[in-house]
Amino acid sequence: MPARDSPLVRRLALLLMKLNHGERLSPAALAPELDVSAGTLRRDLGRRLSFLPLEREGGAWRLDAAFAGRLGTRDVEHLAALAAVRGLLPADVPRELFEARVQRAFLAGSAAAQRERPALARPLEDAIVAHRRIGFELRKDEGLQAYADIEPYRLLRHKGAWYLAARDHGQFKTFSLARMQGLRVSAQGFSPDPGTERVLADDEVLWQARERVVLRISAEAAPHFRRRKLIASQKIEQVLEDGSLVVSVQAAHASQVLPIVRYWMPHLRILSPQAWQVELEDGLSRYLGAAARDEAGGSEGAGERETGREVEG
Repeated sequence: MPARDSPLVRRLALLLMKLNHGERLSPAALAPELDVSAGTLRRDLGRRLSFLPLEREGGAWRLDAAFAGRLGTRDVEHLAALAAVRGLLPADVPRELFEARVQRAFLAGSAAAQRERPALARPLEDAIVAHRRIGFELRKDEGLQAYADIEPYRLLRHKGAWYLAARDHGQFKTFSLARMQGLRVSAQGFSPDPGTERVLADDEVLWQARERVVLRISAEAAPHFRRRKLIASQKIEQVLEDGSLVVSVQAAHASQVLPIVRYWMPHLRILSPQAWQVELEDGLSRYLGAAARDEAGGSEGAGERETGREVEG
């Protein structure tokens, strides 16, 4: 069975991606781009991918418009792998899988999702399928941060936002497409990491879009955080001259960090994202305001009761 990064599987995946984008594919025009003969591409489209609802127009193939844009990156990769070994499978297996993928896309509201896809989605998908390294800049609270030699694996949509799941020099990360700019696709390829593939196969991970959170820990509390990790994924970034620490953690949501910060107040402060520190302070202000009102109300009631006793006496 061909490996997922074999030339055949990669070529079929590229064809599937183009069809999914609604492109008309002419074997003669595509042959130089894919470095194969037009005859090979005709066999790919006419035989290996014949389970698709393709329409042929004057020597070119296109996917039925009703199905265009319905497949995600993983769907394309699975279908390409099956199409590569189609001769070894029952004839209806790829078609059944394709129909299942399309049906799932319809049920998930994929049409609306496709309309909302950011412009970066398409070049990123192409880089994912071709296993090409990428570079870009990411907008952060402290300014632009440049990334290079990133290995892209999958596009993910979570609560209306789009993310790229990727490896950054061996570390699994997710990047917000809304904060990404200056995308560059390298000619340098990479071999997919099986461990990362397993992580992405776990749907629970899919949509833990993690954010880097930076904390300042006072010198008084620092020994506790140096002895052991009191926050998951805690990493000491810097030990300052006064004994305080700068620590980073990865979190999918503020609720994973704010409770521990509240517990250790006033010894912890969120440096970034600043919005989380603001959320913490706002919540504390509301709590103190409510407590003050309750105390004031209780004092007034006690005064009225005391005054009443004096009058009666």
